[in-house]
Amino acid sequence: MVRVVIDNETVENVPLLQINGMKADEVIAVCGKDKSWFVTVGGRRLEGSDDISTLNLIDRSSIRVVQDTRNTPQPLSPDFDAKLKTVYEHMNKIVGSNTRTFIISDYMTDANKMDQIRMKYPEMYLDAHIYTLLNDFYTLQAFFTERTPEKESLIRRNPFILDACISLVQNTMSKHRDTISRPRLVAPPLPPVVPIAPVAPLFSAESITAALRSAMEGNVRDGDAVARDGMGAPYPSHSMAAPPPPPPPPPPTDYDLRQQYRSQLIQLREFGFVHDDINLHVLVESNGAIDGAIELLIAMRESMEH
Repeated sequence: MVRVVIDNETVENVPLLQINGMKADEVIAVCGKDKSWFVTVGGRRLEGSDDISTLNLIDRSSIRVVQDTRNTPQPLSPDFDAKLKTVYEHMNKIVGSNTRTFIISDYMTDANKMDQIRMKYPEMYLDAHIYTLLNDFYTLQAFFTERTPEKESLIRRNPFILDACISLVQNTMSKHRDTISRPRLVAPPLPPVVPIAPVAPLFSAESITAALRSAMEGNVRDGDAVARDGMGAPYPSHSMAAPPPPPPPPPPTDYDLRQQYRSQLIQLREFGFVHDDINLHVLVESNGAIDGAIELLIAMRESMEH
């Protein structure tokens, strides 16, 4: 690593440097795991005093290289191969699941959450490619899609990549493990259709004919026609009307639905779906199944993006 001293002070106590008279946020001083300091500019590590002199710093003489141990090989941890295998397994599981892909890619777009990874593994600032790798899920996914000697050589030179990937997966997946590991809910089969037994007619054809004949002959008084069934029992005309059906129950209110799906709404907000009205709609569509609701939300988001 390249250790530097600025104005004879430790790096952490010096304000931001300037390049070409402009404040340069890409000039970064980072403390490594061995407590030595190194400086990168635009993702490129300072190589030595010659390179430092070409940066057009306002006060070039204030920076000097104290020690350069970049070429010292870093010993690999005994569990390096096990970590490498674990990361590939994690990535294969994530790529094979739309829900997992959405959760981890959404996590990596949140600057506040990713700051935890950046603070824990500041070495990522040493190389622009590694920095992009650990800040964009689709770059990370493409990197771990296939094992190649070039990729593994990069990992062996920078073994912290494996620790950063494992931390990233653990941070995003641990709190959602129960939800993700549950099997997809399947609607139960419909009950068998039971045939309805035929119902005998209330009036026979003969009784209806007799009632009509009686009405035509003027035997109807006060609008009460009399019909008789096969047994001769009289039926007043007003008794033929069936009683009105009971009114249907009122539909559940928005408040009722929010109370019914309260726990699912909280879970969806934790997953990053912050629109409760839309969340409530997909929960009603999925009959409260959280996995089904997440798939509907992802499909809605993808349809809007296209």
